[in-house]
Parts: sequence; C-alpha cells; structure tokens
Amino acid sequence: MFIMKKVVILILALLLVPRAISQTYDDYQDITLDFKIGSELFVTSNGGRLDSLRVVLKLFPTEDSRQQIIGLETIANPEAKITVNGNYEYLWKGLYPKYEYGISSKVRVRNDLIKIKSKIRFPAEIDAEFDEYLGEGNFIDFDNEIKRQANEIVRGEDDYYMVVFKIADWIQNNVEYDLNTITAKAVQKSSWVLQNRQGVCDELTNLFISMLRMIGIPARFVTGTVYGGEGIGWGNHGWAEVYFPGKGWLPWDVTFGQHGWVDPSHLKLSDTVDSGESSVEYSWKSVNVDVQAGDLDLVTRVENTGEKFPNLARLDIKPLKDKLRFGSYFPIEVIVENKQDFYVATTLFLSRGPNVEDNSLAVLLAPNEVRSVFWISKVPDDLDEKFVYTSELEVKDSFNSVARGKIFYAKTGDFFSEEEVLDITDSLSKRNEKEPFVDVDVDCSYEERGYRSDERVKINCEVFNRGTSFIANVNVCLDNDCTLESFGIGERKSFEYELFARDSFIFVVENENFVKKETLELDVIKVPEIYITDIFPENVGYDVETEVTFDVNSDFKAKDVVLDIENIGIIEFIELEGKKPVQFSVNSKRLVSGLKIKIKYKDEGEEGYFIERVYPLIVEDVPFFARFWNKVRSWF
Repeated sequence: MFIMKKVVILILALLLVPRAISQTYDDYQDITLDFKIGSELFVTSNGGRLDSLRVVLKLFPTEDSRQQIIGLETIANPEAKITVNGNYEYLWKGLYPKYEYGISSKVRVRNDLIKIKSKIRFPAEIDAEFDEYLGEGNFIDFDNEIKRQANEIVRGEDDYYMVVFKIADWIQNNVEYDLNTITAKAVQKSSWVLQNRQGVCDELTNLFISMLRMIGIPARFVTGTVYGGEGIGWGNHGWAEVYFPGKGWLPWDVTFGQHGWVDPSHLKLSDTVDSGESSVEYSWKSVNVDVQAGDLDLVTRVENTGEKFPNLARLDIKPLKDKLRFGSYFPIEVIVENKQDFYVATTLFLSRGPNVEDNSLAVLLAPNEVRSVFWISKVPDDLDEKFVYTSELEVKDSFNSVARGKIFYAKTGDFFSEEEVLDITDSLSKRNEKEPFVDVDVDCSYEERGYRSDERVKINCEVFNRGTSFIANVNVCLDNDCTLESFGIGERKSFEYELFARDSFIFVVENENFVKKETLELDVIKVPEIYITDIFPENVGYDVETEVTFDVNSDFKAKDVVLDIENIGIIEFIELEGKKPVQFSVNSKRLVSGLKIKIKYKDEGEEGYFIERVYPLIVEDVPFFARFWNKVRSWF
C-alpha cells in the first residue's frame, strides 16, 4: 500500500498598501478591531482515504505593549483537535469534502509611543540575545553595496534614533514604491531592491532591515494588516521593529513614513527574523486523495475608535515675502517645534498650496527642538497682469497639528531666482548645525497682551557683545528681515520691528560659524477669512430648477457662521475651519443677479465680522421684463 505524505507552505503576499497615501486612523490613540483570518481546504478522492490532515496557522493577533486581546475564538469545521504552541495547529482525522479553519478575534490596538527622552549613543553595545536579528536571511540579505550605502547615509552621526531615521528616510526617498514590478508577484531580496531601486512594502522593509543589521542595529520583520485609506481599505502589509537599547522594540513603517511608531490600524500578526516565511503550512497522509487549499482570507472591521492623538508639535508657516512677482521662485518655510520632552518623528504634508515636487517631508525632532524645513516652488509667469493672486498655504503633520498662511503674487513684487532661493534655504538649514554664540546676549521685548492676527506688533530686540573680541559680519534677523552688523567689545545695539502678529517670531544673530536665537511666543487670535470657491454651475438657463453647489472656506476657525444667500435662505455652521460643501435647489429666476451672500461670523475671541459678496453665476436667455424688474428691485 502506498501512503502519500504531502506538505504545502502558503506565504501571505504583502502587496496591497501603496506609499504616500493618507491614512484615516493615524491620528487616533487607539481603535478596536474585529479581525478574522482563515481559509478552506477542498478534498477530492477516488475511493481513497485520508488518515490525517494538519494545518499550522502562523498568523494571528498577539498581545504586546500595543495590542490587547479582548476576545479570541478558533474556527474549525468539522471539529478539530487544536493545539496552541507558538502557532495554532489544527488536526483532523477522517475524510471530508471540505475543512474550514481560522481565528475570530477582537483586539484593541494603541498608537503607543515609546518615549526616548535622551540621546542613545551610536554605535551601541547590543546583548548577545539579539544576535539572530543581526544576521543575514534568505530575503534580508547582505552585500558590499548595502553595507557601503548604509555607512554613507549615517556617516558622522552618533545619535541612535537619528541613524535609524536617516536610513528609513533615505529608502523612502530613493526606492520607488511600485505595484507594477515583478516584486508584486514574488518577494525580492534586499540586494535586488537596492540595485533596482523599486519594490513594495516587504521589499522596502527588507532593505531597511538589511542596512540596519549591517551597521549593528537589530531589526525584525513584522507581518500584519493595515488600513490603506479610502478606496483601498484593509490590506496585508509588512513593516519592521527596531531594537533600542534599554527601551525595547520600536515599530517602524518605511512605506507609511511612520518612524518609531505606527498608527493603530497596524494590526501585528507575527514577527520573524526573515521575510518571506510561510503564513500557513499544510500536511496530510492519504491514499488516492488530493487536497487543494483556498486563499488565506483576512477580514478587518473597526468596532470603535478612541480619542484623537494630542498635538505633539507646533507648526508655523513663514513665506519668504508677502508679495511676489510673476515667475519668482520662493521657499515655503515651516517651523516645527517639538513641544515634548522626548523624541518626536512626524511627517509634514503640504495639504494646500502651489505645486511642489513632493508634498511630504519626514522630520525627527530631539526633545523640545525647533527646526525649519522647506518646500521650494515657483509662481506661474503666464497670469493676468490686471489681478493680484492669493495662494492659500496649509501644512499638517502626522499628529493632527496644522498651520496656515498665504502668499500674494502680482505683476509687481519681490523676485527671486531659483539659485537665490536655494542659497537662502541652505543658509537657514545650516543654522541647526552651528555652535551657539557664547559671548553674545540677546533680549527681545514687546507689549505682552492678546493680539489678533490682523494687528501689528512692535518688537524691540537688543544685542550685547559681552566678550573680549570684535565680532564682524553678523546677520541680525527677525524672520527674514535681516541687516549685516558688527559689534565691538562691550557694544550694545537695539533693533526695532513692526509686523503683523503671529504665534511666534524667531530673532537670530549669526555669522558663518555661530548663532544665537530667541523665540518670541505671542498670544494671538487668528482672524478668519471666509470665502466661496468652486461654484457650480457657472451658467444655467432661465426658469429651470437648478442644483447649486459651492465650497465655503475659512483659513482659521470661525464660530457662529451665518450665510444669508439672497432669494435663497440662510445656512449656518456652529464652527467652520477648512472647507465645507454647500448644496441647495433653486429656480434659476432667483439667480439673475448672481449669487449674493452676506456672511456673519465670529473669531475664537468672540469678535464679530461681516462681509457681503456677489459671486458670478450666469443665467442665460433672461427675458427683458425679468431684467427690468430685477433692476428696479436693486434700487430699493
């Protein structure tokens, strides 16, 4: 008698989540998930027999510092002997046409930040128990080019967190996420990914782990599921965990740009030394029996969400100049202040503004650090010279902080070449690397009271050279208003400025090698500006029922907003910030004079505002008598 024993290994494909997408749950502290995983086995027999069928399921929710298992049940049909020993093992005896197996669970997942409050020196001493996470695997492989590139990225850096961040950021900016490559069919090795500069989530993670291990940092591969955003939904995903001495394993998702943390839609199902390991293993003993495995199905549903994550950083937008000439280049400077006493890694998104090459920038901030980052753009040069244009600016970060601003451009204004803007941003970026002026004292003052953003504030700053050397060629700047100065021994100079009030200003005294900065924080109520955009339709026939839509926008939070639309009615918002759609039905006879809107609202300090605008909406083929009576009504 011939007895067949067969083993089948199933690997979960990690292909579904694109990079640079917006996640819905990234700013929540926790979410509760209903999660199911499982599959079916189909048996065909020609008078044979099946002595035993074994399934080993290696993917399932585990409990750790991020994940709490609220409930978990195994699924087996027909009934099986189930053993839990590192994995879930299902054993059947007897022949049936179909077998079902799986796990049904409820899990609370937290965005649990591990607080690194002080610098960890790199290189670090790593205990021998982590040696397996420093070695080479089948897919997480080593070669000289990986080693060379990793060493080049972190050369001169002695901050452990910054070393890991720099490698992740380099991969995100230099390896293309591409579902249309051969990596969508089979997992590729790290060496292949570096050579071809493309891959999906598991390949990006492979290369990340390989680079870390080759410079002595333990890392492991995580398999799980994640929410990829509207239109994508839940999908299989791979990310990493990186070991930090004295702190443990920090999650790290290169694909999503989440460095040292992951949002709570990341449900971890396993961690392994290498990627590409099996998700399910099947084996059976049989005579004249064939077993076919179905796909491994993962179903995730959000049961509820917790609180929103608090803002960890403060953002401020500073355009180079308020008004620019057509065709000018300009930098968008975003000042990021870490308000925490621990490291914060976040990604900034230019969510509203001019076109830029890449609208996202990742940044790692040391405890309480303040840093500037930049986007560079260009004002169009083919605009109508009769108008002054406004561009709204908005920047958000991973933890729901937001900053807004504006720039204006017209036929006349300041003009900067691309080279000039690159020089400016390079100079501003280098401020973070300069040593402090030891013998220079700075003291700034202003009238400390509540301001509104449409008020001007007078600021006086005093600079004192208390050293024993003459200091030449010093730039003294409040924001971008700079003068070149020199200071004799014991010399004291005062500088006066008058600018529109903002949350903060930075006064800087610097030369080529040294810098002294003072940040001024003001209590400022943002004055909202409400405006209407995207009116549809632009034209309509006379005396027809029409669906009118438009967006009502506010650059800052406005309260008790009332839109009184002439001949239509009143629309109210308790609060308005950003953009909200408006839609109503109306007979076009009421729109002959356009869309007339009176808007009343308050700022957060309860100050009231009123504006009245007429927005064009063309009604065609209006009879003479209708135009006449409409004109008469306007006189009254």
